[in-house]
Amino acid sequence: MNHKNSTSLLGSTLQLTAVSLLSQFLYFLYQVTLSRIVGTEVLGLIHMIMPIYYTFLSFLTSGFALAVNKLSSEYQSKNNHTALGKIVEHTTQLFSYLFLLFGLLFLLLYKVFAKNYFTNPPQALFFLTIPLLLFFTAQEIFNKHYFYGTNSIRIPALIQITEQLVRIFTVIALLLILPQKSPMESVLLILLGMLVSEIYSSLHLTYLRKQQPIVFPFTHSVERNNRLMNRVILRIALPVSLTTLFCQSISTLNSVIIPNLLVQYGLDQTTALQDYGVLFGMTLPLLMVPFSLINALSIVLLPYISRCRVFHQKEQILKTLRWIVLAIALLVAPGTLLIARFGTHLGLLFYNHPDVGNYILLLAIGVIISAFEVVVETTLNAYNKQTANACITLFATFIQVYFTLSYTTKIGLEAFVIGFVISSAFGCLVRSLLLWRDLAADTVTHPLPATASIPQTTPDT
Repeated sequence: MNHKNSTSLLGSTLQLTAVSLLSQFLYFLYQVTLSRIVGTEVLGLIHMIMPIYYTFLSFLTSGFALAVNKLSSEYQSKNNHTALGKIVEHTTQLFSYLFLLFGLLFLLLYKVFAKNYFTNPPQALFFLTIPLLLFFTAQEIFNKHYFYGTNSIRIPALIQITEQLVRIFTVIALLLILPQKSPMESVLLILLGMLVSEIYSSLHLTYLRKQQPIVFPFTHSVERNNRLMNRVILRIALPVSLTTLFCQSISTLNSVIIPNLLVQYGLDQTTALQDYGVLFGMTLPLLMVPFSLINALSIVLLPYISRCRVFHQKEQILKTLRWIVLAIALLVAPGTLLIARFGTHLGLLFYNHPDVGNYILLLAIGVIISAFEVVVETTLNAYNKQTANACITLFATFIQVYFTLSYTTKIGLEAFVIGFVISSAFGCLVRSLLLWRDLAADTVTHPLPATASIPQTTPDT
């Protein structure tokens, strides 16, 4: 079982990393094509709408996605197929309540937002397109994390690539076939193309998920188990979702606060915006390229650790964490430092901008620390420490904000960079101490009772 799980963890991580890199390449081609068809004004309008949309999407789905990922792994390991078959439906039901609140808020803010930010207000079709896009995207996310939790990586990976191809084809076809009298009509067609691709992926994933067998009954009454499952989902999801909303809001505010603080530091408005854009739009994305391996690893590590806990395999957890730390030290860290070493040259090559190398070494240290932090945070989530993780994230964010607000007017963008490194180190250290304590205690909790004896080997997927 150990050898099989280790191979599965590595193979799943590499598959997701490859899919992520291919997705980024397809997205790059998609953006280039859009810019040639609709121009920069339409792209600018899209980039005004989408950050707000993604903030709501992250808030509404991040916690529920984590719950689906973790619980589906545990239920599969316990052979609790009835609970496994119900987890996405229960999550969707709980999500729907928040979704209705979002719809109401969207309707209330629609006219105010359109009046203040658009010369020509969007068409009424936006009332349907945006909420429907969010709903079907959420369904796709929940189904994907179900498959991640049950260690079926190839299905969501294939759907993700085909979804992007459907999106590219649909959006381009709509823009070329249908006439547009204003930029907002072009934006609407782009959103409709996105909606078609999300409907395709969500329905396809739902169909494939429902092919899973359901054989074992619950040990308690249906009503009691429904309440229990909802309670477990919310206990996992709420801390994560609220923290995500807070951090996303801080990230959005940074785009307004930091340039203004740089003006107080002594830069003119144009230079302040330019320096901000270089740091957040060029330097950090460049350094985060090796981080794609960590993002993929965090997705498959959560269900893996959860399965090991169900089987009481503390030694396997420790062995896996040692392997991951070694991989970060030998692969991710050198890769990040290598990018930092040639940051100025890479900036000239990719962006034709020499300032990409500013602060890059210090940022690289923060990114490397963040890589270790993500692994520890994911492991803590497998140990049901969502609330503790949320509190640590909040404290770390406050440290970052303190340095940004207090020192940007004195030392410029270096204040943000220093705050990033210190907050990452704080989060990594506190989480590591908490994880060390939990590993020493080795407490295993089961959100729902298993309905069959635990097998000695991991079930095939």
